[in-house]
Amino acid sequence: GDSSSGTAMLLLPLFRRVRRLRLARVSTLRADALAASLAHLSQLRELDISDTPVLCRAQPVCIAIARHCIHLTKLNLRSGVHRGDDAVTDETVSAIVDRCRQLRELDVGGARKVVGVGLASITAKLIHLRCLSLAGCD
Repeated sequence: GDSSSGTAMLLLPLFRRVRRLRLARVSTLRADALAASLAHLSQLRELDISDTPVLCRAQPVCIAIARHCIHLTKLNLRSGVHRGDDAVTDETVSAIVDRCRQLRELDVGGARKVVGVGLASITAKLIHLRCLSLAGCD
């Protein structure tokens, strides 16, 4: 339920050496809780928050990723069901790409607001990128 997900988010900072975090389809995931937890996970290499409600309010989470998770090699921001006005955009993708230069895999499928600037930033700055998913982007 909601309380167990909240408890799990509170415990994440205790696992500072976590390298892979998969939260795909966790329907109770809150953007503010995830953003706060990411500040303690600087060793993170893989993050999957695909198809979560967080992607409806993606800006605080994307800012936290850009600030604290600079060693990411794999990031999944695919938004299938959960879309909103503050979803993943060119601006948020650019912020992540500016700081997370080691990304090898990036999935922004379904992010209808990733079109020009975000794509240009990806191609110009992610020299290690091997896998890119843009399925469902306009």
